[in-house]
Amino acid sequence: TSVAWRNGKDARNQGQMNLRSRFYPNEEGKQTAEIQLLPSAFTIGEAKWEIKPALITYSDQQLDINHFALTHQDQHLLINGRVSNSDNDSIKLSLSGIDVDYVLNLVNFKSVEFGGKASGDAYLKNPFKQLSAHAQLQVDEFTFEHGEMGTLHANVDWNQEQRRIDIDAVADDGQEAKTLINGYVEPSPGHIDLAIKAEG
Repeated sequence: TSVAWRNGKDARNQGQMNLRSRFYPNEEGKQTAEIQLLPSAFTIGEAKWEIKPALITYSDQQLDINHFALTHQDQHLLINGRVSNSDNDSIKLSLSGIDVDYVLNLVNFKSVEFGGKASGDAYLKNPFKQLSAHAQLQVDEFTFEHGEMGTLHANVDWNQEQRRIDIDAVADDGQEAKTLINGYVEPSPGHIDLAIKAEG
């Protein structure tokens, strides 16, 4: 399969994904979908991203992702692991220099503007019944409503009960200038509630 898309007349947002799929009963007789991602590419803004070869397998609420890699120069998103109904299984997402603005545009979050380059690890468990997700991130050149706030260090958790992202973070702009940020963001419908305390 080859899937191509383009955002209207905007050639800056377009791409193509190539994949090869196979459907079969596994050793336990359960229907299985196996998808090989083939080399692909897409463009967001002026940045060209490459999708590297990877293997994704799904069967009976068990998802395996092997070596998914999305790269642009020194930026990358790597995804590996397995999720199922067991809390012992998890998928790890490793980010390096990912533009926060890209991510917010993808999820259509426009309530306020955040910016910067995010790096760190995120873990995802049990998405089929009781989703659990946690991330420890560092955002270099962090901005909030275009205001420069230094380097952000954030603990981020998915709050399944409230359907929101809980944030506990510190923006460090030098030895005597810190901003403490605590609260949550609701991706849909786009609500935000952050307590911000400035120190220096």
